[in-house]
Amino acid sequence: MIKTIKYKPVNWVDGMRLSSEQFVANDKYYQDKMRDAISTRLNGYNYGILPCLDTNTRTFAVEITASAAQMVDIRVRSCHAITADGCRIHIDAGPDGRGNVGVSYYFNEISATGSNLYNVLLQVDPFERVPEGEINPDNEPARHPYVGPSYKILVVPETNLSSEHIESRSLTVGRFALEQGSVVVNERYIPPCTSMMSHPLLIKYYELFSTTVHKLQSTSFSILDKTVNDSSLTALARNLRMVTERILEYLAHHIFTFRYQLRQGTPLDFIGFFCHLSQTLFTGMRCIATKEREDLLKYFYEWRDISPASFEELLARVMEMKYNHWDIYSAFALTEEFLVEITALWERLAALEYIGQHKENIVVAEQQQVQQMQTRKIWTLLD
Repeated sequence: MIKTIKYKPVNWVDGMRLSSEQFVANDKYYQDKMRDAISTRLNGYNYGILPCLDTNTRTFAVEITASAAQMVDIRVRSCHAITADGCRIHIDAGPDGRGNVGVSYYFNEISATGSNLYNVLLQVDPFERVPEGEINPDNEPARHPYVGPSYKILVVPETNLSSEHIESRSLTVGRFALEQGSVVVNERYIPPCTSMMSHPLLIKYYELFSTTVHKLQSTSFSILDKTVNDSSLTALARNLRMVTERILEYLAHHIFTFRYQLRQGTPLDFIGFFCHLSQTLFTGMRCIATKEREDLLKYFYEWRDISPASFEELLARVMEMKYNHWDIYSAFALTEEFLVEITALWERLAALEYIGQHKENIVVAEQQQVQQMQTRKIWTLLD
């Protein structure tokens, strides 16, 4: 998000006295200009953890643990990110494998608010210059050769989290709860990310959803094979074929984007693919006459055990999903629920002998087979 440029350039003139403060002030101006330039390309959905540089480099590693001394210990081992206002976070693990940013909080210090849910925020200040590097004894005066930004870890109760925290130089990197004096870390928390390749959980979700989309596509083709248009096709089979055709048309138009662009895209773009899929399915269902649509929903209930009201409610929740970039997991959990139901239902329908087959038909057929086998066994014994 765009913030006001705070620092001004130094007015250099011939003959003026020079000091380190003037060079520092000019450096802060250029830092602020770069931050501002980056922020013009950011919105509420594309800031956060950066994608991995290579297979051996982790761009995000944060540990939240409870010690025996009634303390919660927070360590940032690695973090490469962009904050909402354009500040760059660059933290690498040291030679000993330990990150250079950490803090410990006493339970009684953070439990006085009455809240039991807490957000761990990593705050960066590029204008507070922190000396870095090995001191060279040959330099006079002796000094650290470089400077870097300062980092600070904050623990903010969920009830106190505001837009100032989200839209500032801070980035939420973890969450935990206090339950009966013990720290329970939210292992499923996904911080704001710039790409689907930025976080291990997002990478797993991409792989899982890719497999699910492939299953949905293949089972849809099987359903089409069982519902070839002819005069004997029932209304139920005809309507299911129409809905399935809409799903396949949507996948045909967007599968290339899903496989390549969305793999590198933002989590919002990725979730949008499935929101549009649910909208396609919902629209197809609404195009069916009311009585026939009810029959189709009852048929779904017969084979997947999801009631018509629950099925339509699930579609509505996905279509009306409110995406929060600082709470990415909620959107992915709902999308996973939707895909599990739809894929399982389509797999079950594709496995039927024909569309329109009912469970009681299978029970009767099985009973007839058992009776025939028993009859054959009796005659065999008499022989």
